[in-house]
Amino acid sequence: MIVDLIIVLLSVAMAVWGYFQGVSARALAVIGFAGGAVIGSRVGPLVLDGGLRDPFAPVLALPAALLVGALLAAALGRLGRKLRRAPRERGTLDAVGGALIAACLGLAMVWMAAAVLTRADSLKVSLGDSRIVDRLNAVLPPPGPLFTARNSAYAHRVIQRPKIRPGQPDPRIKRDPQVQAAARSVVKIEVSACGGGQGTGSGWIAGDGIVVTNAHVAHTSDAPGVKIEGAGRAYRSEPIWYDDRDDVAVLRVPALKGVPHLPVGRRPKAGAAAAVLGFPFGGRYKAREARLGPTGPFSEVLPGRVLRGHSRITLLLAGLGTGPGSSGSPVIDGKGRVVAMIFAGIERVRRRDAFAIPSPIIREALKRALDSPHRVDTGDCPDEM
Repeated sequence: MIVDLIIVLLSVAMAVWGYFQGVSARALAVIGFAGGAVIGSRVGPLVLDGGLRDPFAPVLALPAALLVGALLAAALGRLGRKLRRAPRERGTLDAVGGALIAACLGLAMVWMAAAVLTRADSLKVSLGDSRIVDRLNAVLPPPGPLFTARNSAYAHRVIQRPKIRPGQPDPRIKRDPQVQAAARSVVKIEVSACGGGQGTGSGWIAGDGIVVTNAHVAHTSDAPGVKIEGAGRAYRSEPIWYDDRDDVAVLRVPALKGVPHLPVGRRPKAGAAAAVLGFPFGGRYKAREARLGPTGPFSEVLPGRVLRGHSRITLLLAGLGTGPGSSGSPVIDGKGRVVAMIFAGIERVRRRDAFAIPSPIIREALKRALDSPHRVDTGDCPDEM
């Protein structure tokens, strides 16, 4: 909320400045630089093998943005000077045009700043909670990996892009009553990360006082904090199942007894519409549309790729925004049942190839956890060098 307020104030200030400047040479030069910077940041990384998703994309994006921005600034500045020399009166259209262009410039500045500032752990949650930044990233996703995995909860694993993808998601599923009701059973997981600092992930209530999330979210944490719908008090939990092979952890949270839980479906059905519910980027709760793809051994779903663990996975295509912090998010079908749980993803321009743990594996983990509900070890932090 505070971040959005700052952005609105910045945009208003830029609009006022632009109103008095009009479509002047100086305004056009600044606008040219901003537009060129956006274009350069998108075009520069394309020379890399991985394109915009290459780990070195930000290294080329910055100089390309500066170069193209400078060229466009010079060109538009020269055009503006010629227009000013022409005999004319400065009218309302000139003033309003300057205001609109300057406001757009302010939003472009926010978009570029967010791509840099989200690399700071202390700012990830605040920026991830911004509705304006969320919309800007949906239209102009920043180049390169936006988040650096510094701890287990933010380590939303990245896998090579599959050759076969599911069909396009249907946004209407987010309005389904069963999907909307499921929000009451989705929780935010808060943990203390190795080396200090805090991390967050997602999870969901699977039984009376029982929460399911990813093992890599709960890794090294003896008592992860659990927040209902991501708000209010963080309740203390106790790990009673930890499987780092299939990436499933089960937590016992006595304070959540009586809170509605989500049923586990039989198995994911390829081609079915679904929704991913969680707290991407450690921000507020979000529901994202998805389309289920094939389920099977990792080598069959992603031929030629190798990933430690994960006997079976489900591939799906989800709406943009299921990034770090989404690990442990339930994948809900139209009947409100959990058919899979997110554990990894690949960011694309408009959508995200996501990878999930299918419901049969989750059901087996729950059964074994409840058969012997005793505290289990979740691993240790690596030794400091």
